[in-house]
Amino acid sequence: PDPFALFEYDPTSDSIRLLERFLSYSFGGYQISGAPSDLTEFNNKLYLFSAYADNVNETQNVLHVFDPATNTLVIEQYYGDRVPENLTILDNKMYFYTTDSYHARSLLMYDPVSHDSNVILEEFNIMPSSLVALDDKLYYAGHNGTYDNELYVINPSTYSFALAADINPDSSSTPQNFNSYNNKLYFQATGLQGAELFVYDPATGNARQVADINHGTGDSNPKSLFVFDNMLYFSANSGGLGRELFVYDSGSDTVSLIRIAPGAASSAPGSFAAFHDKLLFSANHPVYGRELWEISDDSAELQTPLAKLATFVRPISFNANWVAVPEADHYELDVFNVNDSTYLRGYERRVHYGTSLAVSGTDPSQRYAYVVRAVNQYKTSENSNAIRVAAIQALLLRTVCSDSPTVYRKWKVINNNFVPIEIKWQVNKTSKTATHLATVGESFF
Repeated sequence: PDPFALFEYDPTSDSIRLLERFLSYSFGGYQISGAPSDLTEFNNKLYLFSAYADNVNETQNVLHVFDPATNTLVIEQYYGDRVPENLTILDNKMYFYTTDSYHARSLLMYDPVSHDSNVILEEFNIMPSSLVALDDKLYYAGHNGTYDNELYVINPSTYSFALAADINPDSSSTPQNFNSYNNKLYFQATGLQGAELFVYDPATGNARQVADINHGTGDSNPKSLFVFDNMLYFSANSGGLGRELFVYDSGSDTVSLIRIAPGAASSAPGSFAAFHDKLLFSANHPVYGRELWEISDDSAELQTPLAKLATFVRPISFNANWVAVPEADHYELDVFNVNDSTYLRGYERRVHYGTSLAVSGTDPSQRYAYVVRAVNQYKTSENSNAIRVAAIQALLLRTVCSDSPTVYRKWKVINNNFVPIEIKWQVNKTSKTATHLATVGESFF
């Protein structure tokens, strides 16, 4: 049977049709696969690489082009036993690598208009990978005799290449998973805090880490970088939560988590695509399995929760409290030591579905605080205000009298705590009630 095929999906009719089958042959003791790869749209045509066999004794790697206007799939270029990959468009030309059986690589250029093909750089010893275009340059990961695996830049007009950034001077940063976003290059690289998300700015020639997603020296390994609605989406390993969906906003320079699987189940999102103003991707869920998910432009931002004072404060426990947030599916609570910011065991990103949680295991000799975040399947809010955990002292209530009959008697509240306290009062033997915020020091009502 033919193991691979190219299909076309029509969303208007919700129909799928077969365009071409790609054969697989056993040749010289090896299974030759014709799987199509690097599908790229250019000038209303679809270009792709595959293996082609005109008979069982001769198999070549080729560049195909499919023209939907004529419904034809033809071979544009032959590459023999050299395997082409990383098809990239720059200035209406196609650039890609070919790798031979000795693992030597060459960089080629193909002009689909004139059908000219040129070798840009031949017999690379630096083993380049992850080719990407930005502005009028090509970028890739590679190494030479001076630098380890780092970020390089190619000028196609001069056929020259140079080091773009030495991200990890002590070792190899191994850049990979490239994508361009707002005139900058984003990718995974290994720095002092492990494999994290980095950005390179061609205007300044500088590279920096965007965020430490897997805190400390853990690797978040960001993958599947995809730009949608002027945001950069990607999957990354956050540590205790497994591999989840993240989004980076260059305007605020912030990375936010979008929870799909609860707890540490790890949704492992991938296969991103934009379709009809929606971001589509596959992801795992402990209830639904691996399914197709979507994020639309109207996915509302989650409000930041308002954390409230701790109640029932005891030497080894307390209750953390906060105000409910519309559209939140659940909340994440962080309880940490005020002195060194270490988390209380069991209370880092603690998932809870209500607005009050009993916290236990505190040390009477330490001081604690907590923050909370609202979470749904699309968004994770910013941290709430931090609440310092402390027992609340009793408020003092005093009467204030006036000699003037036109001035009403008032009550004075003395609050000796370090934070304002909300109180509720009621007129005796009536249903009349009201609230008052007793600020630190003296206040009146």
